[in-house]
Parts: sequence; structure tokens; C-alpha cells
Amino acid sequence: MPIEFRILGDARRILTRCFGHLEGVHLLEYYRSLTADPLYDPTFDELFDLSDVDEVDVTSNDLRKLSHATRVGGRQGRGVRVAIVAPEDLEFGLSRMYEAFQAESANEMRVFRDPDEATKWIDAPAGRTDPS
Repeated sequence: MPIEFRILGDARRILTRCFGHLEGVHLLEYYRSLTADPLYDPTFDELFDLSDVDEVDVTSNDLRKLSHATRVGGRQGRGVRVAIVAPEDLEFGLSRMYEAFQAESANEMRVFRDPDEATKWIDAPAGRTDPS
């Protein structure tokens, strides 16, 4: 699967990296694997990096399914921050679509082209949306 994740318990963070050829089915497989991991905690923030993706076969329906799964499946309660790094136009646009699908969730989500900006935002104190 072209998605890897690491759960950093002490940092209360999930680091996810996508690479190669990314398909919609991979996103749902990733989410199932993540939530089945014994270290998974639904209150951890996530940095989701699409910088190493070469090819994308993801539809709006795939993103709807993932959005539904994340709302129903474990990130209930306090919202988490999800920073998506998407330097290329296609991945950026799809990520913004996913962000729109998540508008009704408790999560704070933002899409960035620059990984440093994404990290600054996710590290900022709660309630502070300016990454600088």
C-alpha cells in the first residue's frame, strides 16, 4: 500500500506519508489500518503528506467515503487538527475537496503546499489558526 503512518504517542501525533501511485481504495485501507493499530488514539493530530505521490486515481466518491468513515469511525469527541501537505495542483485540489467534505466534523483541517507551514500550524496552540 502506498501509504505509511507512524503514531508518535509522546507527541500525540500521527505522521502519514503517501507515495507512488495513490488510488481511492488505498485511502480506505489506510484508515482501517490506522484505526486498528493498538497505538491509535482518536485524539491525536495528524500530518498527512502527499509530497511523494506520482500518480493519483482518486474520485470525489472515494473522498466522500473516506470522509464518512472518519466521521463515523473514531475521531469523535474533541476535534483534531489534520494538516494535509499537497504541493502539486491535483493533490491540492483533491485535498481541498476532502476538506469541504469534512466541514461538518469537529476536526480542524487545512491544506498546505509547504510542509514547514503545515507543521507550524499543527504545532500552534489550540484556538490559534495563524501558522506564523
